Amino acid sequence: MCSKNAQRLNSIRVRRTCYIIFAMMIPFVSCMFAAISHFALGMLGGYLLVTLAESFIHDHVHHARKRFRKLQQKFPRLLNAFYQAYRSHTLIHHAHTYKQDHVTQFSDDAHKMRVDNLLRDKHGKRIIREEYGRTIKLRSAFFF
Repeated sequence: MCSKNAQRLNSIRVRRTCYIIFAMMIPFVSCMFAAISHFALGMLGGYLLVTLAESFIHDHVHHARKRFRKLQQKFPRLLNAFYQAYRSHTLIHHAHTYKQDHVTQFSDDAHKMRVDNLLRDKHGKRIIREEYGRTIKLRSAFFF
């Protein structure tokens, strides 16, 4: 009989210890859940912010409206980087490459030579290195 009571008492102690450990884990688990949810919300918010910023830059810099292009001509030293982004994206990537279809960048070597002739300056060489707007290198990514 004594051993039965001892077993019951031991079982109660084990249960109580488990409850205490569980109770001690609740704040830890809730903090972990909060941290994970904050991280996920931060990632989602960051993705949304970057998406909106990229959309704005694409619409207003890469496809600059006439008013902004006139402003670029008026202040060329101040807004040169914006003009070069417009030149690379709209003038070269959209207007001079991929004319045949959405896959073929140049129809032939003569077409590539004509585009290369447009890009003889310092910024043109960067556009060529970035594969005519198909990729973006670190310097351009840093600016935009």
